[in-house]
Amino acid sequence: MARLIKKKQKEIGVSPDDLIFIGEKKEENTILRIIDFDKNNLEETSINAVKEALVYQEKKSTTWFNIDGIDKAEIMQEIAEGFQFDNFVMADVMNTNARPKVQENDNCLFYQ
Repeated sequence: MARLIKKKQKEIGVSPDDLIFIGEKKEENTILRIIDFDKNNLEETSINAVKEALVYQEKKSTTWFNIDGIDKAEIMQEIAEGFQFDNFVMADVMNTNARPKVQENDNCLFYQ
């Protein structure tokens, strides 16, 4: 049984809120997209920087911020700071081997 629970070397001794990508890298580049909608409108936009997504916080519509390629800690840190996400949430996002879960926070709904 113990052989199934082995941790990889880079996981040992790190804090649970450290932004370290765990899993299989599938995208070479990080692609950021916004899908913003309400009952009358739908907007799909590719963006080049996290700061472009921050303006959607002020809108009354529902906004989906899609990130393809979550292996870059500096981009994930920008997202955490810009949206005031807890580093524990962002660390969970970067662990693609984690079990599925849903977590409701004050400023976001996180599901993996």
